[in-house]
Amino acid sequence: MNSEYPRCTSKLRNDIRDLHTVRSRRETQTFLVEGPHACEELAQSHAIVQCVVLRDDADPRSRACAEVFEHRGTPVYAVGGRDMERMSDTTSPRDILAVVVIPESAPLGNRIVVLDGVADPGNVGTIIRTAAWFGFTDVVLLAGCADPYAPKVVRSSVGSLMHVNILRDIETDALRAMLGSVPMVAAVTRDGEHPRVLRSLPACAVVVGSEAHGVRPELLSMCAHTVTIPGSGSVESLNASIACAVLMYEAQ
Repeated sequence: MNSEYPRCTSKLRNDIRDLHTVRSRRETQTFLVEGPHACEELAQSHAIVQCVVLRDDADPRSRACAEVFEHRGTPVYAVGGRDMERMSDTTSPRDILAVVVIPESAPLGNRIVVLDGVADPGNVGTIIRTAAWFGFTDVVLLAGCADPYAPKVVRSSVGSLMHVNILRDIETDALRAMLGSVPMVAAVTRDGEHPRVLRSLPACAVVVGSEAHGVRPELLSMCAHTVTIPGSGSVESLNASIACAVLMYEAQ
């Protein structure tokens, strides 16, 4: 038992459990981060952490991570295995979790990803992670995309969520003004330019739609370029996160 930490109350347990819902995340402007790796990434970021919960039988890595937060003045609470299961979104609960304040969005940079109708949380999380890898500054999610702070997205992003500026629920009409002079480049399944065109652009906003529907027509009309990733033609389209990774690589 973690006698050095106060016990997690039933109210805190229930409040954390509620963060699995979009409504609670929006009302509290907080989200959940689970697992030692993600929490270690969190500790290296400028994120505001409300509290950390550590399981009684946590492994040394998770205990060490909790100590980092404790030394910073973040409240750390201890909890039994059953209560951790109630708070966790996974079938195999982790040893540590954190409640994090959703950061304020910042002005857009010059390397941007725009997602249109990408509703799969795994795809959104992977795209955020890949954006961080390739040095993209921002990920803009238009209305209808998966919530970037949903537990499955957070897990898929593997800690990268804290290193990329996220804007969500953006309407198409507002997007152009937000981008300013940054040209938009949309991924299309056929008849677009070769993705190498991205190499010549000092700034760009890569626009990727869902695998089922692609980029909506009104958004395509706003784009300076459309690009098509060459392939064998044996499949109709690429997964959204794979297509996005290819284009970000070209832009880099």
